[in-house]
Amino acid sequence: MQDLNQHLDDWLHARPTSTASAYRATCRQFITQTATQDLAAITPGSVLDWKNTLRRQGFSDQTIINSLSRISRFLDYAIASGLHPGPNPARDQHINRPHSKHKPPQTITLDQINHILQTAGHHTASGARASALILVALAGANPLALRWSSVPNLPPAARTALQHYAARTKKPADQDTHIFIAWKASPLWRDKKHPDDPISRAQISSTLGRLGQRAGVPHLSQRTLNATARHMRRTPRGAALLHNLLHPAQ
Repeated sequence: MQDLNQHLDDWLHARPTSTASAYRATCRQFITQTATQDLAAITPGSVLDWKNTLRRQGFSDQTIINSLSRISRFLDYAIASGLHPGPNPARDQHINRPHSKHKPPQTITLDQINHILQTAGHHTASGARASALILVALAGANPLALRWSSVPNLPPAARTALQHYAARTKKPADQDTHIFIAWKASPLWRDKKHPDDPISRAQISSTLGRLGQRAGVPHLSQRTLNATARHMRRTPRGAALLHNLLHPAQ
């Protein structure tokens, strides 16, 4: 059985190096304090004890907010991968997070998600790309840095969407390459200087924004999808609905 550090490395493999360093430091600090190698054994009490430790050590509210957010996203990945039964213990109401001054992102409903996926489809390259971006985001992975070697760690619905995307775009599923790369409209592609550069945030925003307009959900974005997944995992019912979406019955 993999230990917690190995699961953490599997998750961070799909994140940019700078982001991964901060997440790794925070999560390993948490893993050390929990003194367990079983993800399923992590409870709201584990997270609360760790938060109180940070408070006693004199960390600011914003640092604690950021640290809890990183742990929450790692546990989101664990739940999506079937490594934790859910709901996310870092989102338990008794954690009593410090208040952030940032405006919370919008969320969408499960019906809207299904409608958006139906609108996108997977019979065209653009539709398959959009569907894959949506399901990858809901699974807690980062499309900016996702490589084919990380696909086995994703839930079935995301893996299937990526297979459709690969088939429609005729891109080789080489383990060492990025899955979502910049396409023809990119100046980098036209200059043929960096033909395998990963997709940009602007291209993700454009893809999801256009699809959202077609589906009647104009605020669709990666941030919205990430917030929606986090929101659903806060309750047993929401976590179950998201799990069923990402792990459809065969």
